[in-house]
Amino acid sequence: MKSLDNTYYIALSFHIPKPKLKAYHEYLNTHVIPVYMRNMNESITTYNIYTHKLTTEKHGEFPLWNMLHVIQLQNRDLAAPLMSELNQIQPFPDAIIVRQELLVSTPSSNFPVQNQQTRRRWLKPLQVVEHVDVQQDSLEEFRNIMIHGNGPAMNFILSERKWCHSFYALETEEVWTHHPDYPEWNQLHIIALYPEAPFLYKKDFGRGLAQASGASFEENMDRLKQIRTMRYKSVSSLL
Repeated sequence: MKSLDNTYYIALSFHIPKPKLKAYHEYLNTHVIPVYMRNMNESITTYNIYTHKLTTEKHGEFPLWNMLHVIQLQNRDLAAPLMSELNQIQPFPDAIIVRQELLVSTPSSNFPVQNQQTRRRWLKPLQVVEHVDVQQDSLEEFRNIMIHGNGPAMNFILSERKWCHSFYALETEEVWTHHPDYPEWNQLHIIALYPEAPFLYKKDFGRGLAQASGASFEENMDRLKQIRTMRYKSVSSLL
């Protein structure tokens, strides 16, 4: 598969109180999605909205967020006018804006377009959303690990093993809004996985790493633990 490089995304993170989720879904249909649809093929290539189901990893004490919009842009210059239009929408009264940011895809590591063989499955994959905080002095090293190791390893899994449906690897380029009660991050990874993934992940990812960079699974994970924190990892579903 070919990585979708030099591609820009807007990510909007919200906390919606649980009793208000149904009303928020109605608000999306009446206020937000019409704007997305109006801009399709103009400034937006595609968009996904993820809603939180289960927290699997959390480092630090902070409130949870439960709604994430990821908007793929035609190009970077269209981010500002689209955000201007979105910010003019009547806000949902109970929503807390956690973060508004611009991201760019990590080279050789971004595979949002599914191959035809995985698309034939009747079972929808689980959407695992990872908010990763890499130490500032290790950002270049982390990027190189993704480009030369982890990204190609995921490509191997997507193309050959097929228990992964898609993989987004995005780097924060600019933060427009960030709520002070919530932690910082600088990488957003979204992995669509089928149920057998936990049983095959270590072996298959190790095979992919060996082919790409010669690193072992243990070497790779040990180094990542030293330079990054999985700030928040959750299982979500696509609206």
